Amino acid sequence: MNDRRRNAQTGEWEDYPNFVDCTMFGTRAEAVSRFLAKGNKVAIEGKLRYSSWERDGQRRSKLEVIVDEIEFMSSRGGQGGYDQGGYAPAAPAPAARPAAPVATPPAVDVYDEDIPF
Repeated sequence: MNDRRRNAQTGEWEDYPNFVDCTMFGTRAEAVSRFLAKGNKVAIEGKLRYSSWERDGQRRSKLEVIVDEIEFMSSRGGQGGYDQGGYAPAAPAPAARPAAPVATPPAVDVYDEDIPF
């Protein structure tokens, strides 16, 4: 979720994104990486990992998510030419060339007993 702040110079409200590092390991990560692109909407579940270190005499730290589960929330080419995330689908292939097969993301099963509340 983005933060909204008022720009001191213009007085306009602006969105400031929050970025969180998410890490996934193994062959599943390799498979999922083929379907992820900047702007894709996904839901993730995992554990938080805190790391701290020192660089150039300064103490640094970060919080990241170690991904256990991932669910794709939007697909290419949704209703009205845009998916729920607001991203346009790829342009149609010219009639002279056959269309390339579309890869679909792997299905992720979520069961009620997996939800912690």
